[in-house]
Amino acid sequence: MSPDPTKLPHLIRLLDDESPMVQAAVWRELKAYGSSLEDELERQNLSMGSHSRDRWREQKNKDDRHALLVQWPSWFEINDEKERLESAFSMLSDYQNGYTETGRLPTLLDALALEFQRTEVIADGHALARFLFQTKGLSGGHVDYYVPEKSDLARVIEARSGNPISLTCIYLLVGHRLGIDIQGCNFPGHFLAQTLAGNEVVLVDCFDGGRFLKADAIRDLRSSSPEEIRDIVHRPASVETILTRVLNNLTNAYDAAEEPENGSLMRELNRMLRLADSEFDPPR
Repeated sequence: MSPDPTKLPHLIRLLDDESPMVQAAVWRELKAYGSSLEDELERQNLSMGSHSRDRWREQKNKDDRHALLVQWPSWFEINDEKERLESAFSMLSDYQNGYTETGRLPTLLDALALEFQRTEVIADGHALARFLFQTKGLSGGHVDYYVPEKSDLARVIEARSGNPISLTCIYLLVGHRLGIDIQGCNFPGHFLAQTLAGNEVVLVDCFDGGRFLKADAIRDLRSSSPEEIRDIVHRPASVETILTRVLNNLTNAYDAAEEPENGSLMRELNRMLRLADSEFDPPR
């Protein structure tokens, strides 16, 4: 049941009630507003007081973390690889935005795919890279490179600035909508995309304007053995590999931002992912 805004002034007054039972009942009522509470308070020109507002935000953040933990395993058993990846990224984006507008990422990806179809004649990896990283201006964000927002695909699309893995995942998820075969390449230190140009496997550096690289030539960029690099270049990165890398980035970003609850949450999501991965693909 939706909350009744006309009751909100009365609920705010009861926040100072000395009865624990009354306060518990008030918080249950306020919880029903979810992320819209502060907007409704502002609309009615009401104030909770700093202590109550801090308590509300603390409880809201706790509820949001719990919601993500409960929801997270739902993508594990989705069959389509790209849909699994998008589902996980959508959950992370909804959480990072405080569940103010759930399902925003798929809508943004749909809009990019539709605009591409309306403006481009050829649908291939080259054309899509040109559209996203030149026409639309999605680019590598060198400023605040390590902040959590760079791993939120919805914010990356809107701000047009991301890190290598977020930009690559936008490229491949839009490509999936268009029937263009694009995979991730788990290249050490700098995530890349992998696609075909004719019959040749090529790599795309989405952080560097969608620059195309020949797969064979990139072996010279690392000190690793040619066999090891060949395996990385020609083997698409799994969803688990991609998300492990994303969650590691988020863990480090939240730790650096001194947000220990969020850092711990990302570690727990990673633990759940590793556990599920080991269960579905037992060691031989």
